[in-house]
Amino acid sequence: MSAAESVAAVERPSNAPEACVGPASAEAGKASACAGCPNQSACASGAGRQEDPAVDQVVERLRDVKHKILVLSGKGGVGKSTVAAQLAWTLASQGYQVGLLDIDICGPSAPRMLGVEGHEVRKSNFGWSPVYASENLSVMSVAFMLGGRNEAIIWRGPRKNGLIKQFLTDVEWGSLDFLVVDAPPGTSDEHITIAQYLTKAGVDGAVIVTTPQEMALLDVRKEITFAHKVGVPVLGVVENMAGFICPSCRAPADIFPAITGGARAMSAEMQAPFLGALPLDPLLLQSCEEGKCYVEAHPTAPAVQPLKQLVQALLSSTPALKATMEAHQAEQMADAEAAPDATGSAAAAAAAPAAAAATAPRGVLSAWLQRWSARDAAGLAALFRAENGSFVSAAGEASVGAQAIASSLALVFSQSGAQGTGELSAAAVDEQRLGDEVALLRATLQPVAQAQASAQSAPLLLTLVVQRVPAAPLGWLIASAVASSTKQ
Repeated sequence: MSAAESVAAVERPSNAPEACVGPASAEAGKASACAGCPNQSACASGAGRQEDPAVDQVVERLRDVKHKILVLSGKGGVGKSTVAAQLAWTLASQGYQVGLLDIDICGPSAPRMLGVEGHEVRKSNFGWSPVYASENLSVMSVAFMLGGRNEAIIWRGPRKNGLIKQFLTDVEWGSLDFLVVDAPPGTSDEHITIAQYLTKAGVDGAVIVTTPQEMALLDVRKEITFAHKVGVPVLGVVENMAGFICPSCRAPADIFPAITGGARAMSAEMQAPFLGALPLDPLLLQSCEEGKCYVEAHPTAPAVQPLKQLVQALLSSTPALKATMEAHQAEQMADAEAAPDATGSAAAAAAAPAAAAATAPRGVLSAWLQRWSARDAAGLAALFRAENGSFVSAAGEASVGAQAIASSLALVFSQSGAQGTGELSAAAVDEQRLGDEVALLRATLQPVAQAQASAQSAPLLLTLVVQRVPAAPLGWLIASAVASSTKQ
């Protein structure tokens, strides 16, 4: 049975017999189990074997996403969202481009765990833009669309499925190394939908989260069985809340005793890889509450090394994931070898590839302007300079705010015949929403200011900026503004 047929089998009608083969099966309406079923004629017509056209849309939308990883659990309260969020944070801290998709429609928690509560989703002609928690970590959640943090979502399955499909077809993630999908507990509508759409798009597999006690393991076994049935590989099992070390006396304690052997024994029983165990740590909870990366905020905390080892095991779990990890490590080593030391000259810095280029942020403005790479970069740069000629002051310091950026971009898009100019107008863009972009531009211009103090060279500044901002149109716009200002 194909993966698509497996999903369809799980989606059998509620009034179908227990032995139903599923409406997408070649035997639908013909198998012996179909006799007497009220859906027999509908299944025999072959309508159930027609693939949802949205599947191909998902494949196209996620074409630049290298790896898709589901985080699942059959049991609620085991820390699945904690693992998903900190997995995304840890991968981003290692320089990967990461997206986190929260499909827990009734209990979305990703925005808080990534520190972006209260933000709103923006929509352009290219789709929904995710919210950026850091320069290389973006997130999408239904929480961004609610009127208030206490507002409840009271939806039946079809509406939840429709939103998940819209997340997969409409969100403009850009180029990602990893898309981590945080699913709700259970094996219901959301899980069937995400499996249906991601199977053809090339899902790498699922990370299954549990706690040590048998009460959780009972339902987690069902989750592993579900993954097998819908054709999603199980990348491994994570045992969360595995023991506690008292910070005062350093004595260990098992808050949730592994009476039946815990996740390690269950993994052996279910023939699923065991990725590792995370101990209970109040600092991990604190990081999630504050929306911070645990391994960066508390580098000596007791669960940091287990979390890093878990991520390493995950990246080694399949040949494709391992190849991405090795290529990334080789790229980082090459950048480290090419980067000049602290005593290097400004000219040497200009000649060496920027270490940040490989992990350069892809913010909202970068994503929008990247679409214009085929247009006249010089003409756009001239418009940008005309609107905001004081982009860089004589001392080389950034003197630009969010409204100035919005105003400049609105002019660029309007005078170059862009559609959707109203969405980029200065009035429609507030400073909070563009705060990350402004921080990116300021960080980009910092080394420019330092280089200018030792070498009054416009080509040098232009080289530095283009290296720091590889998205061609945005890089040329900034570089042209810098070069223009330094020549004045």
